[in-house]
Amino acid sequence: MYIPTLVRPAIVDNVRLFHRPKPKYNPHKFHSHGLNNITIMIRLYRAFSTMEDGFTMVEKDVLMSKLFSDHRTISKTQVGRVLESVVQYRLSFQKNALSTNGFTNRMYWRWTHRLEIVYGLENFMVQTWLCDWLRKNGEKATIENVEEELEVLRDMDESEELELFEMMQEKGLMLMRV
Repeated sequence: MYIPTLVRPAIVDNVRLFHRPKPKYNPHKFHSHGLNNITIMIRLYRAFSTMEDGFTMVEKDVLMSKLFSDHRTISKTQVGRVLESVVQYRLSFQKNALSTNGFTNRMYWRWTHRLEIVYGLENFMVQTWLCDWLRKNGEKATIENVEEELEVLRDMDESEELELFEMMQEKGLMLMRV
């Protein structure tokens, strides 16, 4: 089975990108065709694709609230697992309790450049479920078709996302298992 290889730059805006060309994940803990994991990848991909350059960290609770508040079965652990799979360094850190932040510990995800998350997610999707999805639709998994599908995923809204998930289920790609 042919899986196209996406070619992405290693340096953008004079910043070295450390996205993974091949995602690192444990197949026993990560079901690549599960509803939650596909949802996580698509929503993170959309969010990071439209994010401003220069934005290099987000509080975990804020990201979860913004992207997954309608999907209560998605946990920070699942999102973190996807994010850690697409870059070559540790993304999480804790800001200790200080009087300036209200005496609370805050957990963050941070990255060097948003495109390393975007490119890593593209590779992750292509190497786990996106090519299978193209084949289920009767298309070949070529670079052109993959690029077109990535553009569709980047530009879709929530109603189109629901339609996509229904089609994936009908065609037997997506499993309801997390």
